[in-house]
Amino acid sequence: MIRSTAILLVVLTHSQRILRMAFPRLLFHFPIDGVTLFFVLSGFLIGRIVFKTLPQGEWKELASFYKRRWWRTLPNYYLFLFLQIIAYVLMGVRDQIDWHSFAFLQNLVAPNGSFFKESWSLAVEEWFYLVFPLIWWIWVRYLPKGQRPSFLIYSVLFLVVAWIYKYSFFSQSVIEDAEVFSRIPVVFRISSILWGVVLGAIQLLWPHYFKRPWFWLALLIISWISWKYSANFISSYWRSVWVFDFKSLLSFSLIALLFQLKSLNKHISIWVTKLSLFSYSMYLINLPFLAILRWALVKIGAESPILILSALILGWIGIFKLSEFNYTKFEKRMTRLRD
Repeated sequence: MIRSTAILLVVLTHSQRILRMAFPRLLFHFPIDGVTLFFVLSGFLIGRIVFKTLPQGEWKELASFYKRRWWRTLPNYYLFLFLQIIAYVLMGVRDQIDWHSFAFLQNLVAPNGSFFKESWSLAVEEWFYLVFPLIWWIWVRYLPKGQRPSFLIYSVLFLVVAWIYKYSFFSQSVIEDAEVFSRIPVVFRISSILWGVVLGAIQLLWPHYFKRPWFWLALLIISWISWKYSANFISSYWRSVWVFDFKSLLSFSLIALLFQLKSLNKHISIWVTKLSLFSYSMYLINLPFLAILRWALVKIGAESPILILSALILGWIGIFKLSEFNYTKFEKRMTRLRD
């Protein structure tokens, strides 16, 4: 349910440029964006895996974790990276290829360029997969039992360190468009994933607190209202800097709330499951697909709202079918190799 909601938000957000061709004044403002929801969900799921699979600090535990993560994420990433490289070579813009993308360095400390633009969030995820479990594994392996922090304390400390770095950076550097600059770099956005890790730690350590839907609903509402009316006491600059941590808190509450749902309608559940399974492929496919569709509509001078909306709906269907094909023929087969 959560993953399917996230990918629908991503596709709808990326569709806005086409929608505004039909309705120029149309603009969506989502309190929770799809990428942040993905980040928090990823932290929630992977954090629990780290806690459960690295209990003794054994080499084989760490190796198994990375094997499973990388077979799940890297093949799809490099497939689409190579496709982007081929496209840029064929278009005669080889000089615009960002070779840092091979090592996930394209947005480590600053926003990446237009090449493989959607890869920025995957770099955030991969750096989290690399750093967070490794440091936890070192602590478990080399610190005496009495000196080991609890997983929740470790997660909160990691989050606080990320905040301190972000605060110190923006305190010393006044960025013209702080919201754009703080949205993409790994060093600023890894905190969104850590919000999910903290939620996962709460669910593992105090499951009875986790199963309180009214609490999470109240937190969701209070957080949203607090941010909405915070303009009176927070400058626009700092609202821009911290907007994604605010969205992370909303995602944090929403995920906890949605996990209380027991079941869905059978027919709805089928589509939710499909969207969840295809979500990784859809994330990689939707932005270039929609960019090509918009280029084609501009090229033919499309102005009719009916024509534009019809083309967009067909585009959504095309994204879904291509994602299904990629998942079935490639992603699923690569993922099986981890076992």
